[in-house]
Amino acid sequence: MKAGRRAAQVHRVGSTVECMNRPDLPDAVSQTTSPMADAQWRCFFMCCIETLGSGSTDREYSESWVSWTTYQRLLDDAGYWGAGLPDPLELDQFRVGGGQVWRTAFFYSELAHVVVPRRFCRPYTRRARAGAASYREQDLHALSRALDQSGIEHEFSPLALQIRLF
Repeated sequence: MKAGRRAAQVHRVGSTVECMNRPDLPDAVSQTTSPMADAQWRCFFMCCIETLGSGSTDREYSESWVSWTTYQRLLDDAGYWGAGLPDPLELDQFRVGGGQVWRTAFFYSELAHVVVPRRFCRPYTRRARAGAASYREQDLHALSRALDQSGIEHEFSPLALQIRLF
């Protein structure tokens, strides 16, 4: 590690696959072979939405931003998608998306890596003067606390919060 860089802090909560203290989500989830159960992904996204706000496909109007990839996308070209956090109505039992913000649905079991940046750029916004970019900060400390309270393992650094399953 280069001097001056801080390592990511891994928040582990044991072997539980429960989403604790969440009456709107299932109390317990049976163990699966997947590194992260569908209910845990849904809990992760609900914590993100409640802490950071809803998203949009347009960064200028989005309260939040996230990037993600799937196992297949890693094999194809190692690319990532980016958008605001999905609307809560875009979260179902087995998948995320397929609505206004994440226009394509992704099964939770397909997700390999989700990154929530500390800040995101709103390039050349109509609200800013011409040619100027603005930035929106995301409160990753609050998000990390919410995920810890819900029993969701994650990595947290000064740059981003992430769930990486590969």
